[in-house]
Amino acid sequence: MKTRYLFTTFLMFTLILAQFFSNSYAVDSTQLNLPEGAKFRLGKGTIKQIKFSPDGSRIAVLSSIGIWILNTHTGKEINLIPAPHAVWIAFSPDGLKLALIGWWAIQISDIETGKISHTPMSSGGLIGYASFSPDGQTIASACRDKSIRLWDVQTRKRKHTLEGHSDNVTCVAFSPDGKILVSSGYDNSIRLWSTETGEQKQILAENAKSITELVFSSDGKDLTSINHDRTVQIWDTNTGKLKHTFSPKEPVVSGAPIAFSPDRRTIAIAEEDESIRLYDTISGEHRQTLKGQLRRIVDLDFSPDGQTIASVSNDNTIQLWKAETGKQIHVLTEDWHTNTVTSVVFSPDGQTIATGSDDNSIMLWDAGTGVHKRTLHGHTSKVYGVTFSPDGKTIASCGSHSVRLWDAKTGRRHQTIMTPYTRTKHTGSVYGIAFSPDGQTIATNGEDGTIRLWYTATGLHYRTITGNTGSIFGVGFSSDGQTIISASKDSEETIVRLWETDTGKPKHTFSGNMRSVSSSIFSPNEKMIGISTHDNTIELWDVETAQLKQTLITTENVGSIECVTFSPNGKAIVGCANDGNILLWNTKTGEHIRTFTGHKREITNVVFNPDGRTIASASNDGTEIVWDISSSVININAAVSLSPSTTQISSVGQKLTISMNVTDSEIVAGYQATVNFDPAVLRYVESKNGDFLTSKKLIIPPVVKKNSVTLAATSNGSESNGDGSLATLTFEVLQIKSSTLMLSNVLFTDLAGVSSHPHIENAIITGTSVPTVLKEDVNKDGVINNQDLELVVSSFGKLGKNNADVNEDGVVNIADLTLVQRAIEKANAAPSSNVK
Repeated sequence: MKTRYLFTTFLMFTLILAQFFSNSYAVDSTQLNLPEGAKFRLGKGTIKQIKFSPDGSRIAVLSSIGIWILNTHTGKEINLIPAPHAVWIAFSPDGLKLALIGWWAIQISDIETGKISHTPMSSGGLIGYASFSPDGQTIASACRDKSIRLWDVQTRKRKHTLEGHSDNVTCVAFSPDGKILVSSGYDNSIRLWSTETGEQKQILAENAKSITELVFSSDGKDLTSINHDRTVQIWDTNTGKLKHTFSPKEPVVSGAPIAFSPDRRTIAIAEEDESIRLYDTISGEHRQTLKGQLRRIVDLDFSPDGQTIASVSNDNTIQLWKAETGKQIHVLTEDWHTNTVTSVVFSPDGQTIATGSDDNSIMLWDAGTGVHKRTLHGHTSKVYGVTFSPDGKTIASCGSHSVRLWDAKTGRRHQTIMTPYTRTKHTGSVYGIAFSPDGQTIATNGEDGTIRLWYTATGLHYRTITGNTGSIFGVGFSSDGQTIISASKDSEETIVRLWETDTGKPKHTFSGNMRSVSSSIFSPNEKMIGISTHDNTIELWDVETAQLKQTLITTENVGSIECVTFSPNGKAIVGCANDGNILLWNTKTGEHIRTFTGHKREITNVVFNPDGRTIASASNDGTEIVWDISSSVININAAVSLSPSTTQISSVGQKLTISMNVTDSEIVAGYQATVNFDPAVLRYVESKNGDFLTSKKLIIPPVVKKNSVTLAATSNGSESNGDGSLATLTFEVLQIKSSTLMLSNVLFTDLAGVSSHPHIENAIITGTSVPTVLKEDVNKDGVINNQDLELVVSSFGKLGKNNADVNEDGVVNIADLTLVQRAIEKANAAPSSNVK
């Protein structure tokens, strides 16, 4: 029995420990190296290159946003090294470091930590290729200035500059012992160099054409070169003679991705038909054809043991293949956008994000977690636009020549509204798509300058709106569905138009003051339209008068604004720039609030979540980023003020009541504020909570200091909006003097704990209307009474300057006592007087 108990305890402990380690070492790829303000990232960027680590346990994938490190066996992401400017990568021999090769410099990154060396190895010319020495201590870079540079990895200092090529150097490789470096260039030569002295040892060949890769045999006696036309040549490094030439029997696309097996006996070549062909480099025999990827293959690599081939394709997959049999082993990932993300949209309930890409796919993501839910396949060309129906049940998408409807829950295609064979089709690409508010109509706009309306239920075309002479950038409905907005390039002028939905006739034309327009959209109340321009501004126009109301600008150095969208309440507007920046403005004040930076290339689209607290952006870098903007937009126009704004004080001891009010607020569950005052003029007496928050609230006791009082309160599970009183404060006047009551540290919070900072308006206290102080008022308290008589009596007989010397004759005597007594009697006879 005891043994059974111990076994059960051990088993439970083991399970708990396993769960702990599983959770501790789990990596959420959507959270890796996020920019400031981002909640998570969707997609992983446009893929450029793939490399196995020397031990084959990891794969480095160079993308447009950095280098992803994947576990070869599980396909799980281990790290993301932010290196958007790298164009080539190379593992160190021990697999612990990566060389990040840019056009002008090389940096070294630690695989585990992702930390990048601060001191780059800068080149005087463009770098086209680089390679580690076998001991990992040296890097050779092939430069476009006809030179080769050898760098010390530890010190980042240049060891040698090798010169001899008469044209750009294309490739470099170290011999197995690291003593010889081989190089090739556009001068069609292959040269051998001493890595110790930097001297040229031998010109191996002078007629080798456009070499893209050089590989030594394991003993260093042979050198294999691969030409741009995928011809393989094997050279004797001692004699310099050509030993063997291999050319694929089937035609090979020039520049197609290739990979060379570690034993140099097999070459893998990506073909135009999305297949990979394996050839014996000695006999030229075709061994295997690997098929399974659906689009163009971007890169290939052999594992160090030669048994596995990794391929990456524009079909969003990285696949592993068994080299011997050609069978697919594993698909590492399916949530990669490998090209431009053209559009992004939230579902009406804010739970799902749909993205379209020029890899012909539509991806659905969980808007709360960033988890990839489903990919919709069917388009045969670039997807330009994606949108949800008002009820969220249907997704509509447009491609170059087609419009499709999908079931948002299952991902199944409902119908295809337009194909290249549709009689009433657009004659060019379809750039945009929108549902009417009732969901019964779909509007599409295209390269042909027309807007076409389709019945959602049947897919039938029922109206074409014409009048533009150039391509239309986008289309949208007003909230009542009676008006359509479009922007187009007509000849040399960009024009925004409003159209009657029922008749197709134009209602308004916005032109003249506008510059180069990139997009346009209705504000939520439809009193304005927002227009983004290529000169870094957003213009707000009045719908009724067609007059320019406001131009939103920023002093920051950003690219041209390519797209624009209003927040659901219309208080904020977002513009996305072609340099990857997202800019946020206050539509009421025109104030530029914040810039979000994180994308590495042009942003193609940006949208608000229905709650207005989140935005999602799509980019040419192959990713979408979801940003938390709640702290910037909640209570964007809210103000807290002290009332009355100006108050006059007239007497010491006077009680002064000040109200702390809020206006134009939204979703406030709690507040705190500090009122600062001059302690020589005022003394805090008490405060009472106002009526703005609900009756069920927790009031924090005031924190009173010498010159300030801090008030705070929170509601019990509810949020307040609009205007109201937060609190009233009572002060006692200590001195007749002008001063200012100043608010500071004013903070609002909602039930989710999101903080916001409203605008602040202070109050002025003035002491200019002070009545003349009578000499009989001995104690100067503003009233004449028995206290003044008592002071005269207590000072009786004193000489010199003294407040009790009322007649100022130099002595306190009966004359002063008589004057004070007479003043009291006069005060009693005049009730309106200030004496008692």
